[in-house]
Amino acid sequence: MKISTPNLTTGFTLIEVIVATAVIAFAMAAVIQTTTGGASNMGYLRDKTFAHWVAMNQLALVQNDEPRPAVGRSKGEAEMAGREWFWSQTVESTEEPQVRRVEIKVRRVEDEKAPNLVTLVGLLDLPVAGGVTLQGGQTPSGQTDPDQQPSGDSDDISNDEQ
Repeated sequence: MKISTPNLTTGFTLIEVIVATAVIAFAMAAVIQTTTGGASNMGYLRDKTFAHWVAMNQLALVQNDEPRPAVGRSKGEAEMAGREWFWSQTVESTEEPQVRRVEIKVRRVEDEKAPNLVTLVGLLDLPVAGGVTLQGGQTPSGQTDPDQQPSGDSDDISNDEQ
């Protein structure tokens, strides 16, 4: 009597190996694409941050400039983080006659048709003709206006009245 043993083969078939390899290849491609996308996004965000700093610096210069800029357009360039940045500025009137609107756009290339990385909008107040006197008789420059000397009246409550 002969005992038959079942013919058992161990291991994977060629089809199973090919399918497993394809699944691993697709998974690796997805990981590489995600990593590459994150790295390029990091560069874009860095450029956007620097462009925003350029715009804020330009707005600060405009706000501190005397006399205030006239209504119109201007453009220029600035260096930030060892790179050249190009900005364009538009100053417009507003409904309030003592306020102007300033829009600053920053991009990496000089061509104004190129996409802007940042657009920053700010408001400027114009100096009032004839000067301004603050509470306490002081002008914005810190000098005391002799016509606006504080009176000797006091609102303080003395210790006797308590």
